[in-house]
Amino acid sequence: MTGVQTCALPILLLVGTLAGALLSVLTFAVSAVAVPLLMVKDVDVITAIRTSLQAVRANPKPMLLWATLIAGFMALGGLSLFIGLIVVFPLIGHATWHAFEDLVLLDDRVIPREGM
Repeated sequence: MTGVQTCALPILLLVGTLAGALLSVLTFAVSAVAVPLLMVKDVDVITAIRTSLQAVRANPKPMLLWATLIAGFMALGGLSLFIGLIVVFPLIGHATWHAFEDLVLLDDRVIPREGM
């Protein structure tokens, strides 16, 4: 490799990592509450996404912890040659359901709860 290629490698790694992190945060924020909400209530996708974003914004620390735990469990599942995902997927699904029940008040309206 030439000197120019060697200097560009750390910058490309940093930019790629930051882009991946941004996409991961956005995907988590959009779907954290939206997927279970679409399963239980007859709401449109935009309302579900808006509710999910509001829930993440209202509870940033618990949601950051939850996203980190999901990433960690998925990494462990991958390191075990994906055999661990047999345990990890149901565990994450069950915990997500309970987090959804704690985060969203379901009545005639869909209201994200604050300060979990």
